[in-house]
Formats: sequence, structure tokens, C-alpha cells
Amino acid sequence: MDTENVNVNNTVKESLKNTIIKMIEEDGAEAIVLGGARFAMYADSLSEEIGVPVIDPVSVSVKLAKLFVECNLSQSKIGKFNYPPQKISDYFVD
Repeated sequence: MDTENVNVNNTVKESLKNTIIKMIEEDGAEAIVLGGARFAMYADSLSEEIGVPVIDPVSVSVKLAKLFVECNLSQSKIGKFNYPPQKISDYFVD
């Protein structure tokens, strides 16, 4: 779907709404993930108006990070995310 030609006369929310409706009709979208914090304030109202989940990726990311902390989960310590071969302080020049 071509989203390059958003009508500059519309408000941001109206442009988002029109684009989302077009994505549903043309591409069969069943959920929408907004493109960052700039659009977060529109997620709930757009979801109610259009009837599909409209997801704010920033709040979801924060909640997921909080869940990882609460479950005592972290990244793997093998391979790419292994501990550094020396103390962190050794990487810095005084």
C-alpha cells in the first residue's frame, strides 16, 4: 500500500485513520502497530473508532521490559551477548 501521499490538509489523526482504513480494506490488516511515540496519543481512540487493535509500540516495549525484570529474565550470556572478555572499566582510558 502506498502511504507516501498523506493529505497534508488533514490532521495527523485523520491521516492515520484514513491510512489504517485503507490498510484494512486493501491489505486485510487485522491489527496496526503505530510507527513510534509520536503517534501514541492516538492509539486508543483509533482502535475504538476503527474496531481493530491499534498498538502503541512504545508502551508495549516498556511493559515488556517491565515484565522481563519482574520475571528475572535477561538476554543470553553466550555467543553475541556474552560478558566482555575484560572488566568494563578496562575499556575506558583515564
